[in-house]
Amino acid sequence: MYFEFFGMRELPFTLTPNTDFFLDLDGHHQALEVIQLALECGEGFIMITGEVGTGKTLLCRRLLNIIDDEKYMTAYIPNPFLNPDSLLLALAEEMGLDVAFAKGRHHVLGEINKKLIEVKDGGKQVVFLLDEAQAMPEESIEVLRLLTNLETETEKLLQVVLFGQPEINDLLSKESLRQLRQRITFSYVLPTLTLDEVGSYINHRLNKSGFPGVNLFNSKAIQDLARASAGIPRVINILCHKALLVAYGRGDTKVTNIHVQRAIMDTEYVRIEKNFSGEKKSTGSGWAGVIIAAAVASFLTFLAVYLLDTLEIALVVENPEAIIEEELAEVIVEEIEETLQEPAKVVATFQESVTATSTPTEDASPEENIEAVLNAAVSTWVNAWSDGNFMGYLSVYHENFIPSNLDSYDSWVNQRKAQIEGVQGISIGFDRFEIIETSSENATVRFWQSYARNSYSDETWKELQFQNNNGTWLITSERNLQLNRLSN
Repeated sequence: MYFEFFGMRELPFTLTPNTDFFLDLDGHHQALEVIQLALECGEGFIMITGEVGTGKTLLCRRLLNIIDDEKYMTAYIPNPFLNPDSLLLALAEEMGLDVAFAKGRHHVLGEINKKLIEVKDGGKQVVFLLDEAQAMPEESIEVLRLLTNLETETEKLLQVVLFGQPEINDLLSKESLRQLRQRITFSYVLPTLTLDEVGSYINHRLNKSGFPGVNLFNSKAIQDLARASAGIPRVINILCHKALLVAYGRGDTKVTNIHVQRAIMDTEYVRIEKNFSGEKKSTGSGWAGVIIAAAVASFLTFLAVYLLDTLEIALVVENPEAIIEEELAEVIVEEIEETLQEPAKVVATFQESVTATSTPTEDASPEENIEAVLNAAVSTWVNAWSDGNFMGYLSVYHENFIPSNLDSYDSWVNQRKAQIEGVQGISIGFDRFEIIETSSENATVRFWQSYARNSYSDETWKELQFQNNNGTWLITSERNLQLNRLSN
């Protein structure tokens, strides 16, 4: 199995909620603080909600591990899809009671009440934890509310912590359950992971599994994992497991975006979300750039949107209330209209951006500099294709580019424009980048490319020839050396 190949003791990305792999990320940390504060305050109901796969069960088990046994007695039911009588019986069993249900519900409630008083007299509080609470029948929820009516003159005898998917809010919104809904004084919604947290999460699980190295997944792989999983830990586990299998099958000691994209293609319900920001939602001045973009976007054309997206224009103002001033809008509109009238200028702007992002460093050798410049050019080529940005894609090509399969440059431009702009959900990655030959004027590079769209996918060795055009390296020819069609 791959864990031995990578020097691990055990599989790092299983779906079992193993508390040994728990990582105290911001969202889970805050959820635990909310629960512990509510328990200290003696509140009757606490509710933790989160999307499928965000770690509610792991959080519940973590709470069971860290809760103070000298202060609390816990009763845990992982599957509360029980009728009212079965729910009462399950609680009684968790509290160590051997009740005769044949005597009726009233008898069972009496025995539970006696036990709760006994525990309270012993200096402890009973905490009832229910996972997957959204699955509870309405009648059982009502019985749960009645249980929390058991109290002394000053304190609740039973506290309840509900863990459930967002559907539990729909359930509790029913008029018949309004009494219970009003008793939930503390609640918390588990967030998905940010981009930085995805990297920390992956590396934490690798370390816990015994991986002896660092950075087994490169940064591009982690970025693709974050976008494809939308920051949901369970999906991250599935994709990481498959990516490791792909790397193991190829004998690769590092996991790259190529392996991750194969994992994504193999997972039916997963696709890369291009607009995944990897940031938690917030309010305040941090949204200024977003509001500006929304205001400007109302009068941008299709091409101008691509221009702004590729150049990653960021407009920042100190006063978010003044972000839609007429002068600012007029300047942006004038610049965009000018570029729309001169497409060649747009391409030139893209080419300038490629040069700016791949400027040679003084400390690097000439060989390292040229490799960095060409690698940046290929990255621009790949990202523009993936994002459906034809003008960005075209900017990396020399005006004397020779298509290998069409009669003219214009025919190639029209065909490629239709391919890039007309197909949604394209995913492209490259790996094993190498320079075959180079001089001050020309260079040939080779890399392993993966391509996927809808149900079609392939892999190939790609070879690009570049020419130095006044400091900007542009593609003059390209060819596929070995095309492996994976699916149609």
